Amino acid sequence: MQAKRQPGSTFKPFLYLTALESGMTPATIFNDAPIVFDDSELETAWRPQNSSGQFYGPTTLRKALYRSRNLVSIRLLRDLGIPRTLDYLRQLKVPAENMPKDLSLSLGSGQLSPMELARGLAVIANGGYDVEPFLIQNITDVNGETVYEAPKVVLCDTNCDTNEAPSSHPDEESDNAPALTKESAPKTRVMRRLADERSVYILHSMLRDVVKRGTGRRALALGVTTLPEKQAPPTSSGTPGLQGSTTTLLPPYGWALISLRHWAAGSLAQARLCLSGSIT
Repeated sequence: MQAKRQPGSTFKPFLYLTALESGMTPATIFNDAPIVFDDSELETAWRPQNSSGQFYGPTTLRKALYRSRNLVSIRLLRDLGIPRTLDYLRQLKVPAENMPKDLSLSLGSGQLSPMELARGLAVIANGGYDVEPFLIQNITDVNGETVYEAPKVVLCDTNCDTNEAPSSHPDEESDNAPALTKESAPKTRVMRRLADERSVYILHSMLRDVVKRGTGRRALALGVTTLPEKQAPPTSSGTPGLQGSTTTLLPPYGWALISLRHWAAGSLAQARLCLSGSIT
């Protein structure tokens, strides 16, 4: 969960959400055409391509996302601006310190750990609300008594400071810190809104098309037709990566996030994360 790697095309939902928050729509058109960048620091000019090696002309953002068109993503980032995109990543609490400050950012050339990537995607799956990962749901003793239970999650849009509970990250604990008990544990954890719900709703619609008619159509073999999905091209190790999320409203527990990873040799390994605002 700590080792960092390039997310590749699984980064694109963050870029397209930035575009939606900046006033663009799924019908906004960009030209999917060859582009060449000359840089004195590079040995040769950079000529990015789509995975197919072909170019498709004027393309809507919706189609560019579900077809994973690299050249549209590059032009989109160029129009949005790298500083604005990095600022929006920080707003989503996606670490930006290992992100490049060039157009390769649009193709996922930055570095994120699996947990950081899953948390960022969980914010999208959670309707735009913050998600704080935790590993322990509850602890019971030999008598079946609950000695610890994870704090209840409260989703908040405004005036969130009044009910803010202290964070309980292990990194913040010292050797002399009191033991965490059922009585001392915070009762609630306030999750603020990080992304506009309208933009997130539209992005969910765009991601569903990735499975219905885009690069994630192989997921239809699972019998799931409404799974928001983003498929990455093969990594340098030769293993294609598959990363996605699906949201299901389960009152009163909030949103359940299922993170799908590692599509290889026709098999799908499913990993479930226990996240604030979700159940497993």
